[in-house]
Amino acid sequence: MNGSIFPTIRRYGPSVVVFVIFVIVWQILVEAFKIPVYLVPPPSTILNKILDPSMNWPTQAMTTTYESLMGFGIAIVVGIGTAILIVWSKGFSTIVYPFVITMQIVPKIAFVPLLFIWFGFNYTPRIFTVFLVCYFPIVVSTVAGFSSTEPSMIDLIRSFTSSKLDLLTKALLPSALPSIFAGLKVSVTLAVIGALVAEFVSSTQGLGFVILASQSELNAPVAFAAAALLIVIGFLLYLSIELLERLIVPWKNVVVLGK
Repeated sequence: MNGSIFPTIRRYGPSVVVFVIFVIVWQILVEAFKIPVYLVPPPSTILNKILDPSMNWPTQAMTTTYESLMGFGIAIVVGIGTAILIVWSKGFSTIVYPFVITMQIVPKIAFVPLLFIWFGFNYTPRIFTVFLVCYFPIVVSTVAGFSSTEPSMIDLIRSFTSSKLDLLTKALLPSALPSIFAGLKVSVTLAVIGALVAEFVSSTQGLGFVILASQSELNAPVAFAAAALLIVIGFLLYLSIELLERLIVPWKNVVVLGK
């Protein structure tokens, strides 16, 4: 148990210390310069808002988390599936891959209002927005992972079987796992941003709705509190993917140039 705790402390301990110092300095400066609360609230006021039961933070946070996870989950299934088809069929790759790139280039945020017109003012357009922002990194990282498979490994598998499925499951997928997880870690943070943007456009609950409503009332403490909870959600989702990566890809090592 100690062997797993101490590396974690060494890794995240300095960041925690820096964060605590930042919060203390923030509190001191706001009080010293008497900055109005509606401009920059002190951390103590933000914490009081987070602990305020009348804000119903669990419901707001769960709404944003649900939208993020649903869109992210669909993006995983569709994104990895698309990548498999791209390496499976040259014809599919030639036709579809340019469209995948085009989807990334097109400014998706500009079309979010249209999604609400097309799908209605419910969860669907918000989840679809999350899917759109998560899809491209997953496809590209998965295809890159497949392409990084050692040719000798491919030749070895082909010497035993001519099945494309065996080649995929025994060579390509294991080799691509580190790249796939790299894409997942990028996408899971984008998922929270996608949910936030969709809630800005139209919603009656969620942390994005809280931020938008608080800004119209110049209620900076509530906006900062909602933003802090968004950071926590994004960080926890990222750590979940990282933990899953350590369980599934235990042989992956992180290269650190500095000591």
